[in-house]
Amino acid sequence: MVDNKYVLGIDIGGTKIRLGIVDSNGDVKWGTSKSNYNFDSVSEWINYFTNNILTQIPDEYTTSYTKIGIGTAGWIDEESNLIIHSPNTNWKNVDLKSLLEKEINIPISIINDCSAAVIGEHTYGAITDCTNALGIFIGTGIGGGIILNNNLYQGSQGFAGEIGHTIIVEDGNLCECGRKGCLEAYCGGKAIGKIAKNIASIDSNSVFNLLAAKTNKKITAETVSMAYYENNEEAVDIIKEISNKLAISITNYFNIFDPDAVVIGGGVVDGIPEIVNYIDNYFKDLSITENKHNKIRKGKLNENMVLVGASIVARNVI
Repeated sequence: MVDNKYVLGIDIGGTKIRLGIVDSNGDVKWGTSKSNYNFDSVSEWINYFTNNILTQIPDEYTTSYTKIGIGTAGWIDEESNLIIHSPNTNWKNVDLKSLLEKEINIPISIINDCSAAVIGEHTYGAITDCTNALGIFIGTGIGGGIILNNNLYQGSQGFAGEIGHTIIVEDGNLCECGRKGCLEAYCGGKAIGKIAKNIASIDSNSVFNLLAAKTNKKITAETVSMAYYENNEEAVDIIKEISNKLAISITNYFNIFDPDAVVIGGGVVDGIPEIVNYIDNYFKDLSITENKHNKIRKGKLNENMVLVGASIVARNVI
């Protein structure tokens, strides 16, 4: 039963944990993010979460939320909420729902982060007018979500829409999933950082080395974003190349499902929104569909799409 109280939405990402207090209209009344870390045990992570993450919530909201919705990468069992495998934390068969509920005594639901994101965009974002839609989310890795007949479609085992783990190069780059040639291994945030690192290792005067030294940070996708906005040719070429690969995969995805639209989001897209324009242009050249207008859309909820979607699930299923 839907109520008007606040829900705490949480996005457990590859490098950050984002949380927000979400009202019944999908508005984030307060939000923040903290670094995420790989701990040796789940109990250590829970200790970090309860003592360093939840404590960030302002006093005015600490007793106002009655449910928690969590979105995290990986394979989540829909019925039990069991995290069968999550690459961001390297968790396997973890009952995070039960473990956290024992600690904080608040009902919790857990869903795949990209499923949460597409629910958020379908309810409050860029695809509210769509009956059938696809979501592609490019962050540390690449994931996807599917809306069919206004409902989330998860498939027979719960991982429908995993476009990031479709093979685009036979015996290609090693992916985090352990296979070779996945789209994620070429176009995800980690992959973009690796491309820049390879260029930097060859050319000590590369803009990527200069920016890393200037910011005192490692070379990552964020470094490529900074170089892109300095109109660096190498950075622009990287973004165009990954956009082309993404467009090919999205076109294949589109031709299979024939959706009303595809929404694209995630941290990499938030950093370089022009990626959506590149993909749209490539898509229009590649697609067989007659009506190509407004088929490729940038997400509207930006960094909040996962936590908003997770809050919707919690509000409606707990």
